[in-house]
Amino acid sequence: LDIKRGQRVAIIGDNGAGKTTLLNVLGERLKLTEGDLLKGHAVETGYFGQHQLDELSLDQTVVDNLRAKAHGVSLEELRGWLGAFGFSGNDEIEKKAKVLSGGEKARLALLRILVTRVNLILLDEPTNHLDIETKALLKQAIKDFEGTTLIVSHDRDFLSDVAERILYLSSNHVLTDHIGDLNSFFEKYPELVRHFEGKAKPSQAPVMEAPKASPSVNPKLSFEERKKLKNQVNSLDKKVSTLESEMEKLGTQKSELQAIASNSSFT
Repeated sequence: LDIKRGQRVAIIGDNGAGKTTLLNVLGERLKLTEGDLLKGHAVETGYFGQHQLDELSLDQTVVDNLRAKAHGVSLEELRGWLGAFGFSGNDEIEKKAKVLSGGEKARLALLRILVTRVNLILLDEPTNHLDIETKALLKQAIKDFEGTTLIVSHDRDFLSDVAERILYLSSNHVLTDHIGDLNSFFEKYPELVRHFEGKAKPSQAPVMEAPKASPSVNPKLSFEERKKLKNQVNSLDKKVSTLESEMEKLGTQKSELQAIASNSSFT
């Protein structure tokens, strides 16, 4: 596997296949048990996952949280970063981190990585619990980022917009490497669409035709009813994504425990 400078790579696949483990190995957060990992010259890695929100200093202000990670960055440059991520004006940047919403905390946590001048960013389920505005900001930040990005995510909408290379990891640890975006990947491997069931799929002939509504039923919904249904769907999508992420982590823990138990020195 050879990852080039500037690529935006999505890692997808079966639950428990080891996607997060692979990400952590590439980020040198886990040690290799076999094989080799060769890094390019002057590669500086930043890792973004849900635990990054816990690393914020809640009693410090937004700007102080950012300043703690920035070295050689002027206050004006910090203000520019903060403004681009929705923290505009003195009132916003002087807020204590503990009063921020979940989405605002995620923005600040991501900024704390970006200001460290990294050129390789590893993102583990970065859109979990993000609001629409923050997800849009994250998409744009990744597109503008001049370095390399590797993303583990179940969020098809997010990956469709940013990924230009797909690494698919199966449960038996076979890696499929596809140069192209997510839609072209599913066009080439339609049998793997199941990993994004419930999300929009690439255009293809329908498996079955949806039944037509009875003439006696009025399919029209009011604006408020449509809004309520959309919010319910979005809420369920977030729950599914969270559960899938938890399943993957438990699968990884299971594999690690099995490896320990199968070791001849284990008693």
